Formats: sequence, C-alpha cells, structure tokens
Amino acid sequence: MENKKIATNPLRAVQGYAAFIALSTLFYELALIRILDVLWYPHFSYMVITLALLGFGIAGVMTSIFAHRLAWKPQVALPLTCLLAISYIGVFLLLSVLHVDFNEFSSVSSLGIKVFLIFSGLLVPFFLSGFILSLLFTEYASSFGRLYAWDLAGAALGCILVPLLIPSFGGPGLLFAVSGLTFAGAAILTRRKIFQGIFLSLALLATAYPFLAKERDYLEIPFHMDKRGFATLTTSPPMQTVWDRIARIDLIKYAEKYTWIAYDGGTQTSYFYDFDGDYEKLRKDLPENSTRHFWDRFVYASHWLKEGTDANVLIIGAAGGQETKAAVAFGASEVDAVEMVGSVIRLGKEKYAKEPYNNPVVNAVQGEGRSFLRSSNKSYDIIQMMSNHTSASISSGSGAVSPNYLQTVDAYEEYFSHLSENGVLHVNHHVYPKMVLTAAQAWKHIGRSDFSRHVLLYYSEPWCNLPTLLIKMKPWTSEEVDKVNMLMGNQFNLVHNPLNPTDNVLGPEFFTGTLPAELEEKIPYRIHAPTDNQPYFNHLRKRFAPVSYNEPYVERSAKVLLNDSIKHGLPMDVIHLIVTSGAALALAVLCLFAPL
Repeated sequence: MENKKIATNPLRAVQGYAAFIALSTLFYELALIRILDVLWYPHFSYMVITLALLGFGIAGVMTSIFAHRLAWKPQVALPLTCLLAISYIGVFLLLSVLHVDFNEFSSVSSLGIKVFLIFSGLLVPFFLSGFILSLLFTEYASSFGRLYAWDLAGAALGCILVPLLIPSFGGPGLLFAVSGLTFAGAAILTRRKIFQGIFLSLALLATAYPFLAKERDYLEIPFHMDKRGFATLTTSPPMQTVWDRIARIDLIKYAEKYTWIAYDGGTQTSYFYDFDGDYEKLRKDLPENSTRHFWDRFVYASHWLKEGTDANVLIIGAAGGQETKAAVAFGASEVDAVEMVGSVIRLGKEKYAKEPYNNPVVNAVQGEGRSFLRSSNKSYDIIQMMSNHTSASISSGSGAVSPNYLQTVDAYEEYFSHLSENGVLHVNHHVYPKMVLTAAQAWKHIGRSDFSRHVLLYYSEPWCNLPTLLIKMKPWTSEEVDKVNMLMGNQFNLVHNPLNPTDNVLGPEFFTGTLPAELEEKIPYRIHAPTDNQPYFNHLRKRFAPVSYNEPYVERSAKVLLNDSIKHGLPMDVIHLIVTSGAALALAVLCLFAPL
C-alpha cells in the first residue's frame, strides 16, 4: 500500500525529499563549525569540511558495494532518514559528554583517541545523508539533472537558514532544529496521513526542545576548554549571552570599572569600560589615569598626536569602543567605527557603552574593515586597528593557522591609499619585525620610498603582544616625535626613531620590504610578509624547538608565542593539525579501505 501511494507521483515527492536532505546536511555542517568555534577554535572549520567530504566518500564506497542489494525505496529511505534525524541530536549528546581540551592532555595518544571518537560521531550524519543521496541518485539516474537542481536549492537554503536562526536557537540549538527539518523531510516522502502526522510531530518537538529545555538564554554544551580563563570565570552565569551571526558573545562583570566581552568562549576578548559620557573630564584625566579608561595610553597615541585637528577617523574592529572613545575625547570631527560582530555594537548602544556609540560624531556600523574601506571614497586622518589575535590565543593553539586579512601586504596598500596627505596609520599587533616588513613591502608597491622616516615604533615588556606602530604619510618631524614621546613616557621603549636611525633595533633592510635570503634563513621564525593569497601572519613556527634571545630579531612577543605554546614537548599551535590529521587518516583507512 505504501508503494502504491508513493508511486502516484514519485518524482515530485523525491525532489522535495532530496532538497530537505541536502538542506539538513549543509545546515549541520555550518552549525557544527559555529559550535566548534566556541568549544575549540575557529581553525577546526577546516576539519569539519574534511569530515563532510570523508563522510560522503565513505557513503559512495558503501553504495558501490551494496547498491545491487539495497535499492532506494521508501522502506529503506524512511528508517535511514529517522536515523539521520536522531544522529544530529546524538552529536549534541556526544559533545556534551566527551570533552577534548587541547591544552590539557597526558599524551598525544590519549588526545588522539578522544579526537578519533568525537570525529567518528561527527562523521555519522555526513555518512547517512551521503548514503541516502547516493542511493537516491542511483535509483533516479534518468532524472539526475532535475534532482540535482533540487539538491542545490536545498543546500543553498540550508546555508541561508543558519545565520537566520542562530540568534534565536544558539549554536547547540541548531542541532535540534536540523533534526526537526530532517523529520519534516521524511513527512514529505510518505503519503500516509498517520506517518505524516508522526513525523511532523517529531519535527515540531525537536525544533521546540531548545526553547523548552534551556536554563538561561540558550541551550548550551559545556565548555571543553578554558580559553583565557573564561570557563573558570563562568562558574556563575554571565550577565548576558548572545549568539551573533559572526560569534558568540558573553558579557561578564570582570572588575568594577569594566565588563568583559568574551568572543566564542574566550577566543578573543574586549571590554566595555564604565563611562559617564563626560569627555571633558576624561580628557583632563589623561594621561595620568589612562588605565582607568583604556588598556593603556598606547590606545590613544594617534589621537593625542592629532588633537585639535578635527580628525576624520576610521576604527577597524571597534569592539568595546576604547579607540572610538579616545577619538571623540581628542576632538575628532567624524568617526567611522566598524565592527564585524554587530551584537557588540547593539549591546553597547543599548546598555553597556552608550558612549561613545551613541555620540553624534560616531558612525558605528557592522562590517568587515577592509570591505568597508574598499567601498568608501573617504580619506582619513587616522586609521586605527587593534590586534585581532593576542599572544594568549596564539600560544594556546588559536589563530596560528587562521587567515588574517588585516595583516597582509594588500591590506596595508589599502590603508595607505585611504589616508590623507599627513594621515596616520595606528596599528597594535604582535611580532613587530614581521609587521614592519609587511608594511614596508606595501609602501614599496605603491611607489613610495624612504619608509624608515615615516615609521614610529614603540614596545613595552608588559604589552609585548601589542607593540605600537605609527606610520605617517609625511615624514615625522621632531615636534611630532617629541609629542608622542611625551605621552608614551618611560613605560614604552622607542624601538624605531625615524629621526635617528643609527640607534634603532631593526636593520635598514626591514624598511626596504625585502629581506636578504641569508638573513631570512637566520631568523628562527617565519618572517616573510603575508599576502591575501597566503594570509597567515600568525603562522610563525619554523621548527619545533624553542627560540632564544640570542637569535636574530627574537623580541619578547615572538618568544612568548613560540615558546609558551610548547607543552609536553609539543607545539600547541600545530598539534591540532597533527592529531586531527591522524584521526582523519585512521577513519579513512577504517571506513574506506577496509570495505574495499
């Protein structure tokens, strides 16, 4: 009876069913990437893609083996679909019970076993969906083009739904949403009213569960790693949690003067400093009480220099608003504050930092810095950018092989092209030898010379991860250097003085944009300037052994990044590549070659 009911219009039902399976697969893939961003680190998105391809590859092997025994039919498809829907919820349970901390492990083998078990569980939904689709396309090979069109449409819709639903469901809640979508796909396939009712009821129940079972803002998976001490601090619930389309945001009252903004469970951080909006009082309080309002005085060095000039300012990565507040305090006429995570700006405007984001001279927008700059015809007197990775995140294994498109030769070319005649580029980022070399190469590409006279560079041991680089489009004058020196004081060492190059730390070759091959070989870390084609500024490791100050151009931030990341004799910034590659290879051998 079931066969006859489906056979009345098999292709139409199958088309919609194929779309739902493809939708659930891409939905799960993107949701899993967002979840692992929080539980582990962003670079594991590459591993999710690998698992998806591996799962589909295994499904293809199994189809080739069993296709002659197991033809696609509803009696086969419906149980497989139910198993697929249940497997998405199983992933939630697996990640909730089995934790992997890449910072705390006794041996590579113990870590590898855990990773293998988790990856095996994460692989199951990809295998099941691939197996269903491969059987389906084998059965309806004569209608392949039409089915493939529905498959692509479903996949596209799945990609669209994730950013639309994640603010409401949260990352883990999406696993229940995709389970519900899969049950809905099963309802399309059957023609019996009773089964349709059962599948739709299961779909509704699975979709509603994250809202019924949540204890606070969202249904959550316990943290696997204590990134920057965030998990330790959240023994009591955060003030607020928001799953933004770009990152998860947690707000914690960290100290009396500020609120900690934790991105993706502590991968990155910023702060909302308590501020009453009295800019006149703030200005009088500087520079003596800088740490009451900012990380330190280096935050407003460029604004101090341009005070009284009605500067037009661009802040790339505005986050908690420190740089924006500094720009307003020193008299900027217009400030474009660009931040990728829109929820941070929204929370600031509504509750946590009404100043500066609600100030009339501030244009706070959600966007990516370079895209915003490229689409703008404006010329800025100050372009400021704080580090988007810190030494803590790199040494713990995050960001070392993540692309950083704000620190490439191409990026610096764009910054220079949007600065006014005497504009200043203000950058705080670790490993200043590599940063200067990258900027110098961009300077050379735009046809300019004598770069050394345009660079002012400060370094401080307590802030080794955030050296202050000021690049001015006109050569520095003695009055300008003296003014900045007066601000920075004895706490910050003048590493490069454009007026006295003989005493500078960096050799003149760094300012030409090209290092001699023999010098690049002697430097014990990867020093070459990154480009948009290879945007891995933070991928520094050349060798597994520690580096020392006796080697050329090993300043403290490079030493911290490279040496502190070595734990149990293994470099944490690449250990995930070793372990995950091993786990993936074991899965491939077990699931691909064994059946063959």
